[in-house]
Amino acid sequence: MIPATLVSLLPLADGDGSDGGFHGPSIDEFFPDAILFAGTPFELNRILLIRLIAVAVVLFILWMGTRNLRVIPTRGQAAIEYAIDFVRKGIVIDTLGEK
Repeated sequence: MIPATLVSLLPLADGDGSDGGFHGPSIDEFFPDAILFAGTPFELNRILLIRLIAVAVVLFILWMGTRNLRVIPTRGQAAIEYAIDFVRKGIVIDTLGEK
């Protein structure tokens, strides 16, 4: 039996005293309810909302790091250039190869 204080921290744990094992997600959890614009082609659910927030955060970080570009890079510009170079050389070229 799991104490009531831990049940809120462990949402997959069964705290009502039944078998106490893991219960896998149902098919309904892969298709969450709409938050905005239900029934339209622009329907937003929590998964799509998290994706949009992640894209906004990445774009904001890239914008902040590249808004005042200089020939001698600042720390922020160097960090952004390092990240872009890592993705380009460490991931893309290793996966796809050179032209």
